[in-house]
Amino acid sequence: GDVAQTLDFSEEIPWQTFSEERVEALAGRTVFIDFTADWCLSCKANEKTILSTDTVRQAMAEHEVVPLMADFTKPDPVIQRWLDRYEKAGVPMYLVIPADRSQPVQVLPEVLTIGTVVDALKAG
Repeated sequence: GDVAQTLDFSEEIPWQTFSEERVEALAGRTVFIDFTADWCLSCKANEKTILSTDTVRQAMAEHEVVPLMADFTKPDPVIQRWLDRYEKAGVPMYLVIPADRSQPVQVLPEVLTIGTVVDALKAG
């Protein structure tokens, strides 16, 4: 079955574990990737004050976005490669990968606002 159809946004964001295979399997769906780590205070602040808001969660549900979490708490060569690709020194990094994979990936600013995230999800 389609993983995206079974996601339950009613209470909280149903984060899935990031992998390159999963991103590829979700072609045709907009994907939001949160590159984060337990030791990253700005990551935790963004998750708490922006990403976990009802507004962002409802926008993800409405636009059928699949939320992936890339946990960089321990070093991970795949995540490191993605950070390097988008010229980030480290986490946080937020990507919106459009449903149409021929479109450019949106790299969101490290300091998120609800509006920035919602607009990116809508565009995706």
